[in-house]
Amino acid sequence: MIQACRESGQSTLEAALVLVILLGLSLALGLFWHSVKQGDLTQSSFRGASHVLDGGDIRAVQDIVSF
Repeated sequence: MIQACRESGQSTLEAALVLVILLGLSLALGLFWHSVKQGDLTQSSFRGASHVLDGGDIRAVQDIVSF
């Protein structure tokens, strides 16, 4: 009797953990999709990329030499 009760409690806990993990994953994917749809991710990528140069030829040479 006690063994059956423990196993029932364990399966409830496992189901709750799986539910929380799935909800977290769906929230993360939703936030990622929203960011991609607004273009925030693309803009951040372009700003952070080292090959996007605004300073002309001198900055391009400095960027190439720095590697």
